[in-house]
Amino acid sequence: MLELTNNTKTRICSRKALRLQSAIFDFYKLGDREVSLVVVGDRKMRSLNRDFRGIDKTTDVLTFTINNQYQSEDNKLLGEIFINLDEARRVDKYESIFGRKQSYLYIFYFLFVHGLLHLVGYDDKKESERKAMIELGKYFMTKYYK
Repeated sequence: MLELTNNTKTRICSRKALRLQSAIFDFYKLGDREVSLVVVGDRKMRSLNRDFRGIDKTTDVLTFTINNQYQSEDNKLLGEIFINLDEARRVDKYESIFGRKQSYLYIFYFLFVHGLLHLVGYDDKKESERKAMIELGKYFMTKYYK
């Protein structure tokens, strides 16, 4: 299940997001886990980044994993993903990742996949890890983004 909270005026297709989430959850055998997706702008993302990471600037995606050790059995929430739609609109920043310009909505869903990969255990603190996550993200986008 996907809980979508959109704090912007742009329409986000929850069916596309759910299709990507289902593909990743099937691939990693996560069953019927749930994710909260929150769509925000620069101001909110900067505040979150400052409060939780100590970095006083905006970013494109933040992921918060729920510590399952303290959850009840009926709480299936895996985590929360915050995506900055303003950052996704800066399409030129992502051209080097895709080798060409993509639409901001494509970038938005790519960032969602990136957040999901964080929730299933991937990290991108090292450059090699970041590149691996980008390639995995491209794989899922190519196969399941329609």
